[in-house]
Amino acid sequence: MKVTKRYVCVTREDGSFLVRGMASQKKTEEVFQQFCDQRPRKKAVFRLSTDHDGRMMLRCGVGLHFDAEVIGRAPRPAALFGLLPEVPEVALRRSNFSVEDAEAVIHALYRYGQIQFLHMVEQEIDG
Repeated sequence: MKVTKRYVCVTREDGSFLVRGMASQKKTEEVFQQFCDQRPRKKAVFRLSTDHDGRMMLRCGVGLHFDAEVIGRAPRPAALFGLLPEVPEVALRRSNFSVEDAEAVIHALYRYGQIQFLHMVEQEIDG
C-alpha cells in the first residue's frame, strides 16, 4: 500500500508555525487532535493541502465548532487568449463545522482523488 502524504500547517495565535511539513494521515490526525485539545484563539489556523486543488482551513469558532473553508477547486482565470475559459471556485464555507466533520474531510483529502473530492464538496454545497 502506498503511503500518501499531504502538506499540514498549524499556526499559533501570533502567526508562528507550530507544525509545518509533509505528513501521513495518522500524523495529521494526531496534529489535528492536539489542535482540538488546545483550542487556540481565533487567529490560530489548521491547514491541510493536497497536490490537487483540495484543501481545508480551520479556525476555532464558538464552543467546540470551527470556522471552516473547504476548497474543492481553486479559481482559475481564462487562459490562452480566452480559448480556455475561466474556472470558478468550488468552496464550502461554514461556521459550525464539528470535529467529526473535520475528521471526515481529513479522511477524504487522503483517500479521494481530485474528481471524487470535488464531487464530495459539490454535494455538500447542494445538500
